[in-house]
Amino acid sequence: ALTSEDINNISYGLMIRDAVNNVVVPEILSIYGKLYNLAVEHKDLSMLARTHGQPATPTTFGKEVLVFVNRMKEELCQLGNIEILLKLNGATGGFNAHNFVFPEFDWINFSHQLINSFNAEITPLDNEYMHTKPLKVRFNPITAQIEPHDSYLRVFDGIKRINNILTDFAMDTWRYISDGWIKQRAVKLVLLLCHTRLTRLTLKMLRETLAWQTQCSNSLYASFASAVCSATLQTQL
Repeated sequence: ALTSEDINNISYGLMIRDAVNNVVVPEILSIYGKLYNLAVEHKDLSMLARTHGQPATPTTFGKEVLVFVNRMKEELCQLGNIEILLKLNGATGGFNAHNFVFPEFDWINFSHQLINSFNAEITPLDNEYMHTKPLKVRFNPITAQIEPHDSYLRVFDGIKRINNILTDFAMDTWRYISDGWIKQRAVKLVLLLCHTRLTRLTLKMLRETLAWQTQCSNSLYASFASAVCSATLQTQL
């Protein structure tokens, strides 16, 4: 009674859910915590704010960092409200073969309960700084052959926005260093290139590396978004 997409879409949806819950969000929460501590530590450190790049009014370094903390918090809350939609309704979405074989069975309720049961294995994503809800899955009863995957796009777009926030923070930090508000400290980092070697990286290099990584990440998400939701008559797997 099942079509391959009934199996595939559940597998892909659970993989995306678990990757976000177990890998992506914990890393973001770690960064969030470090920025939160930075904002609290320097909440009384006065500095000059800028408007249109020009000197403006007094502010504190902690408040400027807190802007990014708040932006990340908003996006993490939005990300936690997303539910990944899954289907289990047959080759054309109408439970046709299911009902032909067992016409008295409540296939809609069964599918709903089965897919909802996958949420029992997840736990809240907490750290000492904030609570965010983990991604969950939900049964989508109205589809064609494939689940449209629009919920994937909502997840991808949420992560893209967090990428952009972190890039923005790196750019502002670079400007604070160039203006003399922050002093650089040389550090040694281990990089894996063609071989392992010790090298010194300036913040400019770190900024450019972060920008490159987020651009690559966002480009991949954009590519996925343009591909997964395009299907003639909703039948291409």
